[in-house]
Amino acid sequence: MGLKDYLKVGGVAAVCFAVMILVFNLILHFPVRAQITTDLLKPNYNKSPMELEADYKDPIPIWETHASRIEKTPVFNIPASNRVTEDQIHRYYKVVDHCFKKLAEFKRTYLGSAQGFGKALAMYSYAGTALQLCRIEGLDLAQMREEEFGWVQTRLFEAALFALNRKFAMGDIKPEQKVILEAARNQLCFVLGFYKESPGKIEYFPEKLNLNNVPRGNVALFLKFKDEVRYSKINFEHVEFNEPDILNAAQQLPP
Repeated sequence: MGLKDYLKVGGVAAVCFAVMILVFNLILHFPVRAQITTDLLKPNYNKSPMELEADYKDPIPIWETHASRIEKTPVFNIPASNRVTEDQIHRYYKVVDHCFKKLAEFKRTYLGSAQGFGKALAMYSYAGTALQLCRIEGLDLAQMREEEFGWVQTRLFEAALFALNRKFAMGDIKPEQKVILEAARNQLCFVLGFYKESPGKIEYFPEKLNLNNVPRGNVALFLKFKDEVRYSKINFEHVEFNEPDILNAAQQLPP
């Protein structure tokens, strides 16, 4: 079922509770980064509660407008080199940054006045729609198809996991950052599928990273633009990497 069908068939009110818990967790971990603008290409991140609710109650026109523009972008073909470009990284971040701001708007403007059960009900009713709309709006802003976004994210997360694995292997971890970096590595493993669910816990396997899929050029670009490799619980903005050591280790990787 596509996003359009998802929104039409009852919206997020019909999404199962377990899925919504994941959505809540994702939204609540996005930082609040407000921005005010009236430029159509730079959406207003300060809508009133009534404006937001109107968007979430009738999201199809918004979705269709952005989807129609995305359909006009060139079809994405996976490069034989498996390497990302600087432009792709910047466009990937444009999507993510847009979602940061839209979900911050959702938390601040729509949920800010809700209390107790009302707040939980508000999240249940509209959180999924907020997440889906910010995604397609961001893809339109970045002129990026869903297939390209997913491919770029995977390549960046593989490069990030390679760098983190090396950082842990060398013991290059400050005590105050250990918990944060472990959470980031676990999140990378989760998105990449390197985990196993057991009763009461999830096990992560960063060693499952296939080095044949990680060009060293991607590792170099990750180190250069690490601040733009963002996701829920993944933020390398204040993390220092030993670039010479990691790039030296990356010599074993494909070019």
